[in-house]
Amino acid sequence: MRTTTVARQLFEAVGREYRRYLAPANQLVPYCAYHASHAYAEVGKPGKALPQLLFFGQNADPAHPQERREEEIEKVRDSRYVIAQMLAAEGRIEEAVTELVALRPVFADAFGGSSTQVRNLDKQIARLRAVGEDGGW
Repeated sequence: MRTTTVARQLFEAVGREYRRYLAPANQLVPYCAYHASHAYAEVGKPGKALPQLLFFGQNADPAHPQERREEEIEKVRDSRYVIAQMLAAEGRIEEAVTELVALRPVFADAFGGSSTQVRNLDKQIARLRAVGEDGGW
């Protein structure tokens, strides 16, 4: 836990400095946001994780050589999933469901339509919809 706290603070500080001097498209900037956001998510700080996750998602550059491209796509996919988790943690159930539903075809393409990942995603969507119905959205 202590290491994650130090890491997220470090990545956030470095990211702020990079944003002062570099364009957002410079790959160093979104990667600081990526690491900071996932560290914040791990320690249950959705309010801190979401802006960093969204920044990464908007500025990640999947246009790399083939060997790096798959890694980039995976990071964006995983970050979108964490965005949905953080939205749900903040009680933004409808937005979380919308993100998970949008991710379903991405997961199906990556893992197969009948994969464990897709089945688990479907279960999570159903659970969140049930919570949303109980909560009145």
